[in-house]
Amino acid sequence: MKKFICISILAIFIYSFTFHYGYQRTIYAENQTIEVVLDGIDAKPLAKKIGEFNYEDNSIEMWHFSGKYWKYKNLIIYDKDLDNLLRSSESLEKAINEEIAFEIPIEQNLYNKIQKLKNIKIMCSSNLKNKYFENIPIVDLFYDRPVIELKDAKLHFKARPKLHFYKNETITFQDIIGDILNVHIPIVDPDYGCNLYAIWGRYGTSLGATASYFDKSDPFAWAPPDTFLIAPAQIKNGDGHLHDGFTFKTGDILRKSEDCSVGYGTFRDGGAVGIIFRYPLKFTFYSEDYPIDLSAQFETLPSSVAEGDPVQVCVTVKSDLEIDLENVPFKWEITRSNGTPVYGVKYSGNGTSKEGTVNIPKETQQAVFYADFIMPDSDIKIKFSINADGTSPIEEFLENNSIDSGESVKVVHAIHYEGKFDLDYNVLSRDISFPLINGDEIRAELNLPRGQWVGNATGGLNIDNSLATLYNNFSTSSTSVNTNREVIILKPIINATLKRSDFGDNPLTKKYINLDNPYEPLTKTAKLTFDGSVTRNYRYSYEKPTIDEFGNPIVKTISETASTSASFPSGSDVREIRVFTYNGRETMPPVSSRNFKTTVESSGLKRNLFWVSDPYKFDVIRWMCHIDAANNPYNWTKVDGQYQRTFTQQNTATVTWSVKNSMASLYNYDRENARKMNYGKEYYLNAVFASDRTLQKYDWPIRSGYYFNPLGEYTCTVTTVQFKDTPNSTDEHRELVEKLKNSFHYTSNMLYTSDGKNYQTLDLHNGNDKIFGMDMLDITTNYSKKETKLEYYQDSADADKTHQYFKEILEGYRESNTEDSRTNFKYREYIKQGNIYKVEETTIITFRVAPQKNQKLYTYINMKDGEYLINARIDSFTLNNYAYKGLTVSGLPSIDSITVNVKGTLYDDQNAVIH
Repeated sequence: MKKFICISILAIFIYSFTFHYGYQRTIYAENQTIEVVLDGIDAKPLAKKIGEFNYEDNSIEMWHFSGKYWKYKNLIIYDKDLDNLLRSSESLEKAINEEIAFEIPIEQNLYNKIQKLKNIKIMCSSNLKNKYFENIPIVDLFYDRPVIELKDAKLHFKARPKLHFYKNETITFQDIIGDILNVHIPIVDPDYGCNLYAIWGRYGTSLGATASYFDKSDPFAWAPPDTFLIAPAQIKNGDGHLHDGFTFKTGDILRKSEDCSVGYGTFRDGGAVGIIFRYPLKFTFYSEDYPIDLSAQFETLPSSVAEGDPVQVCVTVKSDLEIDLENVPFKWEITRSNGTPVYGVKYSGNGTSKEGTVNIPKETQQAVFYADFIMPDSDIKIKFSINADGTSPIEEFLENNSIDSGESVKVVHAIHYEGKFDLDYNVLSRDISFPLINGDEIRAELNLPRGQWVGNATGGLNIDNSLATLYNNFSTSSTSVNTNREVIILKPIINATLKRSDFGDNPLTKKYINLDNPYEPLTKTAKLTFDGSVTRNYRYSYEKPTIDEFGNPIVKTISETASTSASFPSGSDVREIRVFTYNGRETMPPVSSRNFKTTVESSGLKRNLFWVSDPYKFDVIRWMCHIDAANNPYNWTKVDGQYQRTFTQQNTATVTWSVKNSMASLYNYDRENARKMNYGKEYYLNAVFASDRTLQKYDWPIRSGYYFNPLGEYTCTVTTVQFKDTPNSTDEHRELVEKLKNSFHYTSNMLYTSDGKNYQTLDLHNGNDKIFGMDMLDITTNYSKKETKLEYYQDSADADKTHQYFKEILEGYRESNTEDSRTNFKYREYIKQGNIYKVEETTIITFRVAPQKNQKLYTYINMKDGEYLINARIDSFTLNNYAYKGLTVSGLPSIDSITVNVKGTLYDDQNAVIH
């Protein structure tokens, strides 16, 4: 909502001239012509802008008196002459029917400048704004084209004014105050001015005047308190009394409404009411005395461009006119060197076509033109012209209106190179350093369009590695340019690192790729693309029309600085990166020496056991390296192998039984004494044999009832050779010893007794070593162990010292039939950690059959005559646990025995040798 405030009151001089907008008014003075043009009506002058100024304090003020007339200076207009139509602005304008005159001071420097000119155009415009802050055109302020005269450093302005009242017929002043008035008081449209009120005290004292506030969108609104104005709605009756409770100002004095009124008894008849209309103006001066000049210059023009690269040519057109130029013709000509057109040119900037017209705004006084296209496979020529005929606007000096590229813009053909880099099987990364394009020259050639060079050529070659992500730690030698040479040659060096991991094969992190054919590498492509240019400034001169310090037209030499550029050839350096990959075989080939068996071989008193050891999983490593830019390996690194290798070996056991002291040897002393019929117990320590001559035909004759102690001594030697991951005693050996101890039996089918009543046969074995409470079997063991660590080495220099058994399970060795892995794929495995021991254990088990000292075992007297067998045997047994589980060791039915013949009892003995 716009609130219009007007507090300025000026004296106005009235003149009587009339004319129309339909033609431009030209005033001829001595040695000077002035042409008045109106903003919004006439075209802006195509001439040089000299200056401008604003003047805000132009206004018309008049008062209405209770005698029912308007007074404006010496002019009195009676209400009756207006047919009492006070609210009609048209009636008041007709009654005035005169021009107003403003004498407006001009700043002296501008006035002096204007005075020297012969031809002047003055553009008149309004600075008045409506409630939407839009400019109100000057034709809304005046009926006709003003007359302007310049003299005495003043602008003398004459024109017939327009008056603007509020035109809502449904709302009148008396409607707003709610009382009847004797005249129709007009309300000024606040976009153009305001009402004025003469203020009186309640007791007849004149207090001055104040301006009115009026809101067209809310006619009954009061003035905002901070404006200190009076709105019609704040007048409470036809006597001009004001509503109580607000303040306003007359001049700088603050008044209270309850102490004041509009007029003193005159308001009802329209007295003490005035009106004011404002005419703020702007004047812009132009002159055709100054030479008009448009000049075109290349802002950017390349010397050379790579084929296929985008080209942008920029032309700047400059105007020396501080006015808007419209419909200025221009034209591009872009052709190949043979004159054929270049197609696909895109025109942009102030001109978007090959030729046409352009508007050049006064704010910038220039237009910028761009031509973009793709460089063809040949040189090109470029021409540009602006206002070539000098007709729009009128120009006399046309030498700088047309420009061309001079020599052709040279085409630079692209260059390409293809090569390769390899990462061998055992290489983790490789540093590479190589010349771009295999060291070929990459050159740019600058041509001086005209004038002379200014400063060095700058720029450089841009190397794009976005398609060469395989090039880690990418860097290049310097590709920037800062030189005074016209021919620039670059040979960049590329530095980068190739990494196996970029191909998905990363043994360091246990990510492995296994190819069906390891002789075929993994391949990827690294592509470097490059382009670039150099730019160099140059200074040139051209002639331009202007005026000297005295205002006389001259041609002046102007120096300008522009730039040209030259392209390096674009191109690509493509390298195939080959990574050879081998990460070991999952299954090892057969090795004849590892044809292990699981069996028991028997031979006499000897048993040989064979079984496969427990499997032990070993992590393995391999050695991989990095390669420096000189192709030398460094930083050899232990890398985990993909597959574990399983160690197994042939375990063995040898069991040998022997008779240390046979029954026959132990009983022989007693037997021989009986044969000799020696008498006495000292000759019969273990058994009483019959001395009867009739019984000497038997090997071992006895009579029942005498003592016959069991005798015999046997050994079993068991040796196990096993491969274990610890050097400790083995459970297998321990179990085998226990099985062997349990397998021994000493038996007799003779009858024995301890009391003459009860009797039993004899079966001595582990766990049953007594008869009638007497110890008869003593089992003792003698254990020994020897362990040998199987050696291995992780250094490749000592690899051959690794134990054969390890080499048989590791890849890359002759012993495992995989030496080709080392030869072809640079792959050899080493034990990462852990140990294998050859554990040799020997236990000698001694079985001694004999009673304790002074103990005697008697035969049962009622035992029947006949042959009886005393026998030492070994039972068969099956191993139920561990790696040898399921092996059955066959026994020995007899390792020692005698046959005893029983004939009669001690009661029948006629040749008793003891009593």
